[in-house]
Amino acid sequence: MDLYNFCIITKFYGVAELKALGCRHVLFCGNAYDPHCHKPVQLSEGERQSLEGPVGFFGAFESESDEYMYRLSRTGFKIRI
Repeated sequence: MDLYNFCIITKFYGVAELKALGCRHVLFCGNAYDPHCHKPVQLSEGERQSLEGPVGFFGAFESESDEYMYRLSRTGFKIRI
C-alpha cells in the first residue's frame, strides 16, 4: 500500500479496513453523479421490452449483491442485471 498516495473508495466501511491494511491516506468519495451521463434515454420498443422487469440491479459485482439477487430470484422474481 505504500506505492500509492491515496486510496479513494466509495464504500464508507472500507476506510477503516484500508487503514488497518497500512493505507496512510484513504478518501471516502460518495457515488458520483454526472448529469450528462446519468439521464433518461430514448429506447426502441424492443430495447424497452428486453430491459423491463419488476426488479433491476445496476452496479459492480460484489458478493453480497450477488447473493441477495440470487436469493431474490429463487422466490420467483424476474430480475434484470
